[in-house]
Amino acid sequence: MKTLYSHKRVMGMALALLASGLGNTVEAEPTDAGDLVAHYVARIYIDPASGQAQCVGYFTDIAGITASLFSGKPGEETAHFTFRSDVFHLSPLPANGDLQPDLFSAGSYAIYFNRQPSGNWSDPDTFSSGQPIATFKRPESFVSLLPQTFHSVIREELVSTQPSVLTDTHTISAPSHQAA
Repeated sequence: MKTLYSHKRVMGMALALLASGLGNTVEAEPTDAGDLVAHYVARIYIDPASGQAQCVGYFTDIAGITASLFSGKPGEETAHFTFRSDVFHLSPLPANGDLQPDLFSAGSYAIYFNRQPSGNWSDPDTFSSGQPIATFKRPESFVSLLPQTFHSVIREELVSTQPSVLTDTHTISAPSHQAA
């Protein structure tokens, strides 16, 4: 697959269920709908011939966590919290100037805790090599692509979480969740 777009974007999702503080064991507080709960950096790998794609990335900020999310200088190689989508299909809509709107198929993605981070953009598997801590599903969604930028409108549903993540220095605790 060829990397066509790298981006940094803001997403509003229920990630705050996973963390409300580092250093102590604390149960996370859910956020209100529309609250900003995380920033992340991601890369989309697209096969132009088939329209299939996959997204991987790492979190730079998560609401409620005041400690660093990295084991060193911030970047994919040191990120403790990463994510990876399933393979999805992009269906192009009519272009509007430089803007290329697409629909991307329904699917899921998972968030991982990496005790020993090793993210590498050349190997998407490194973003899903940690302990899975949450799974989300999404319906078909809209994305718009401009040269070197990406914007999306995505509604996500939390499917499951792990009740706690134990690290060498902190415990992150969240209510265990399993979709009915």
